[in-house]
Order: sequence, then C-alpha cells, then structure tokens
Amino acid sequence: MKTTGLILATLASLASAQDDGECNIRECGCPPYREKWCDKYNARVFSPICQISKGFCDYTCGEVWCGKSPTPPTPPAPKIHMYHLGNASDIHCYQTNYTDPFYKSLGYVDGFCPFQLVDSEDTLEVCNGHANENTKYCPKDIINITVYKMGKSR
Repeated sequence: MKTTGLILATLASLASAQDDGECNIRECGCPPYREKWCDKYNARVFSPICQISKGFCDYTCGEVWCGKSPTPPTPPAPKIHMYHLGNASDIHCYQTNYTDPFYKSLGYVDGFCPFQLVDSEDTLEVCNGHANENTKYCPKDIINITVYKMGKSR
C-alpha cells in the first residue's frame, strides 16, 4: 500500500498546473450536470488515478475532466479496467477492478458505475480467474478483490 501511495504522489506532482479540476463520470459530465441525480459528490470518479490530471482522466480512465482545460467531446477507451453491475436508473451499483467469467455471468460490464458515491466496500478472497470456485481448491492462486457498493446520494 505504501508503494501505491508513493507512486500516486509522484504522478500527482508531475501533473501540470493547467490540470486544475476533477474527473467526473460521463453520465454526469461537468456542471450543470446532465442528470438530475448528479451532484458534486456522486459525479466525481472514485479513483485516485483518474483524479491526478486531465490526461489520466481522459485517456487512462475514459471519463470527463471538468476544469480549466476544455473537455473532449468523446473520451477514448479507458486504459485501466474497471467493471460494474448496475445502471443509471438503479439505486445502487457495484464496482470492482476484477472480472472473470463468473463476474461476467452476473452481469458485470466494462466501465465505472454511472454514479460514484461509495456506500460500502467489501474485500473478498477469490480464486483468480474462477471467483465462484471454493478457495480450498485453489490455495496457491487466491487473490483479494474489493467490490464497492455505490449510491446516488448520501
């Protein structure tokens, strides 16, 4: 965890001053928001990497940068992988950076949840590549994943 924090701090220090702003999800965009349920809390992308700079937001995460720099009309495909289960009409959405055939069968798709207010988080121990398998059958290939439960408002 300390290494990740150091890397993020280094990357943040490299971001230019012109990148003042924040990374928001595409469904909301920048104020005035596109959806009535969007606000400054649930429109903001829940990812430190995406908040580093306009470049990280646009090109690494594929979301929308709101700040002094103009927003591109269509962000390119994200270079980091995030998966979610839920859509803008739901009350909750579940987001993780892990997927496998089991999670896909549950309905997880590429991208961030359409709203980004974290209600809770669960860390799960799963078999890498086979999350539905009992971990006693993959003792050397167990990983921890975090699933975030997102909500629209507090």
